[in-house]
Amino acid sequence: MPLKSAWIGDGEKYALIALAVRIEDTVPFQRMTPNHWAFADDRFDMPPHWREWLGTIRTEEVEESNLFLLSKAASQTPDVDDAENAELKRRAGHFYSGLMLASPFAPAHSPVMLSGSRRDGEIGVRSQDNYEPAIPSMVRHYPPVTLAELQLAAKLAEQIAALEVAR
Repeated sequence: MPLKSAWIGDGEKYALIALAVRIEDTVPFQRMTPNHWAFADDRFDMPPHWREWLGTIRTEEVEESNLFLLSKAASQTPDVDDAENAELKRRAGHFYSGLMLASPFAPAHSPVMLSGSRRDGEIGVRSQDNYEPAIPSMVRHYPPVTLAELQLAAKLAEQIAALEVAR
């Protein structure tokens, strides 16, 4: 888990997208919209059983990530992977889509989404999904992500969700 586990409380479920990108600004843990949080420069240590399941290379890629897009919520059933998790994954996915619209960034490797919960002080991972990385710019390889772009990405995520509801 990140060295500081303050990003998730006991009894909360989460969906988190981990990215290895260049970052221009300091991004302390912060709520950007009612459904979206971001933080940077923390380390995510994978639980031992996931290390074995994902393999050394993928685990190291996740642990080298330095930008995290997060959706989380309190849950009455933190140990159950259910519709709450699916909704959190959808929200985190919107945040990633918003970032692709707001920034010309390109990650060093495929972003990964992790989903799970924190129970009795222990952060668990229930699922892992890979994302296709954004393609680097032909003109400016690996431009940094800015705090302003993250804030715009969170607002775009809310608008993407609103468009889904309106359909």
